[in-house]
Amino acid sequence: MKKTLTILIVVILVIASFVGGYALNLSQNKPSQQSGLTVVDDGNNVVTVPQPVKRIVSLAPSCTEIAFALGIGNRVVGDTIYDDFPNATKNITKVGGVTNISVDKIVSLKPDLVLSYSLNYPQDIQKLKSLGIPVLTLDPKNLQGIIRDLYMVGYVTGTYSNATNLANRINTWLYSLYKVTSTINNREKLFYLGWYPQIWTAGEDTFINEMIVLAGGINIASTGYSWFIINEEYLITQNPQWIIVSQYQASLIPQIENDSALANITAVKERHFIVMNDYLLQQPGPQIFVGVYIIFKTVYPQYASKVNPLTVQDIMPGA
Repeated sequence: MKKTLTILIVVILVIASFVGGYALNLSQNKPSQQSGLTVVDDGNNVVTVPQPVKRIVSLAPSCTEIAFALGIGNRVVGDTIYDDFPNATKNITKVGGVTNISVDKIVSLKPDLVLSYSLNYPQDIQKLKSLGIPVLTLDPKNLQGIIRDLYMVGYVTGTYSNATNLANRINTWLYSLYKVTSTINNREKLFYLGWYPQIWTAGEDTFINEMIVLAGGINIASTGYSWFIINEEYLITQNPQWIIVSQYQASLIPQIENDSALANITAVKERHFIVMNDYLLQQPGPQIFVGVYIIFKTVYPQYASKVNPLTVQDIMPGA
C-alpha cells in the first residue's frame, strides 16, 4: 500500500508538470489572437477558442467551480440549477439542469465559451457548436484530470498563471500530506457508499478511490473497476472501519444501520460515517482536494496536527 501511495503522489506531480509544459508549448506556437487558442478537450475534441474570453456559460457545477478557482467566476454569466457553490452562483442566470439545458437561453447570454460535461445531452452541445459557440468539454476521470483541466481552462481564458499557482499549491500540500501518511503502518479500511439497497461504490480508476488512498486509507472496493455494484457478503467480509457518504445521499445511512445483515460491520457499529458536501466529494473540481484533507483528519485525528489544513478558501479565495 505504501508503494501504491508513493506512485500515486508522483503521478499527480508529474502529470501537473507535463500538462503545464503542454500548455506552454501551445502558447509558444499559438495562432493570432483573432484566430484564437486551440486545445484538445476531455472529449478528445479539437477546440479553438477566440480571444479574449469575457463571457462563460457553465453546464455543470464542477465546471463552474474550476472557473471560480481560477479567479474568473465574475465571467460566468450562466450555469445550471444545480450550481450552489460558491455562494456567488446564486446570482448567476440558470440555463437549466445538467441534462436539460436551454440552448436558446444560452445563446441569449452571448457566451464566448461554454464549459460542458459528459452528462450534457450531445444534441444540445452539437447545436451550440453549429451556432459557432466554442464548447470545451471538462470530464476528468481522476485527480490528475482535474489538474489538467485547470491548466486547459486557464490557458484559453488568459489565467494560465493562476492555474499554475493553484496546481503548485495543491501539489505542495499533497507532498506534505504524503510525508505523514507514508509513516502510517496500520491503515484504516474505507468504503464509499453511492447507493442502497443496490450497493454502488467506487473502485479503481475513480477520483474517489484516489482520494481515499491519498488520505492514507485503504479502499476496500479497489478490487473493482470504475463505478460498480458490490454485494453485501463482500462488504461484510472486508469489514470497513469507515463509510463515506455524500451529503446528498445521507438518507442512506439509516437504511444501512437498519440492515441487520450489516449490523456487525465496524463502521456501522461505531457509527463511523464521513458525510461530506457533494462539492467536496462528487463534483470533480479542485476543491476535491479539500475532501482528501477532511477524510484524512477524520480517520487519523492523531496525525492531523502534523499536516497544515487545506480549506476551500485555499483553493477558491472569496468562496
